[in-house]
Amino acid sequence: MTAGCFTDGAQKPLILVIDDDEANLQLLERLLRKADMEALTARDGKTGIALAHQRLPNLILLDIFMPGDNGFDLLRHIRADANLKQVPVVIFSVLESPESRKKAFDLGARDYIGKPFDMKEIIIHIRKVLGLKC
Repeated sequence: MTAGCFTDGAQKPLILVIDDDEANLQLLERLLRKADMEALTARDGKTGIALAHQRLPNLILLDIFMPGDNGFDLLRHIRADANLKQVPVVIFSVLESPESRKKAFDLGARDYIGKPFDMKEIIIHIRKVLGLKC
């Protein structure tokens, strides 16, 4: 991973990670910071949506299986929200079925990553969706 990608004064991308698994949140937060991105984390959809409204992330990394609203419900909400509908959403989930992938893309996801995920791969996916060259 390229460190110092945004040392020219450009603002680091803000990535909101919504996942109920604390270990995943901590791992992804460290991984994103190491990749020169700012991480914001939420353990549930309600908190995640509130944080998205407060900080307007550049990308939302969203798990599907969570208590309360699942990732598909949250994706519907994000796409219907005038302030958030343009924020790219990348799903990451243990659901690997073609039906789950199709549903995610039909609801407006920009990418889909299976769990367990490769740490380098997830950064590559995020950079691709954001159009980053470094």
